Amino acid sequence: MKKQRSYSLFPPTQPELKYESSAGSYDLDGNTVLLTRTLSLHPFGVGHSTTFEYRIEEGTLTLTETMHAYKEDLSEGQRITVLQRIK
Repeated sequence: MKKQRSYSLFPPTQPELKYESSAGSYDLDGNTVLLTRTLSLHPFGVGHSTTFEYRIEEGTLTLTETMHAYKEDLSEGQRITVLQRIK
């Protein structure tokens, strides 16, 4: 008799996966970027959109994401990503 594995083959939620990867389209409107996922490493990510407000100042790109809870991911609040150009 085969033993059952004590772990899941694929984590049930995005936070448990501890890695994000997706692809899709984006739309710009003023200082807002809307990313729409058509492919995602985690199947629950497909079809969800993410909105970022962005600001570019002197070689620095700041992206602010306001997160809203939904069935598969209960994360709420803001996530801020700052990218700086290295010369």
